[in-house]
Amino acid sequence: MSDLVATSPLPSRRTRRQLLERGAVSAEYALLTVGTITFGGVLLKIITDETMRNQLLQIILAIIKFLLSNFGVFAG
Repeated sequence: MSDLVATSPLPSRRTRRQLLERGAVSAEYALLTVGTITFGGVLLKIITDETMRNQLLQIILAIIKFLLSNFGVFAG
């Protein structure tokens, strides 16, 4: 009798691609998490630091004044 060796069929292209991309998805989630935490840290710094808050307020007021003077109802 001859020896029979059972082999599993090769995975399809789609299955191979899914197996190769499994790590990429985890890396993308890791980068998204790091980016979110960094953005939150910057926002926390802006909110808690009085100097940063005043500068941000000045920028927002300058933008509002610009918009009102060029596009507002008082732009005569």
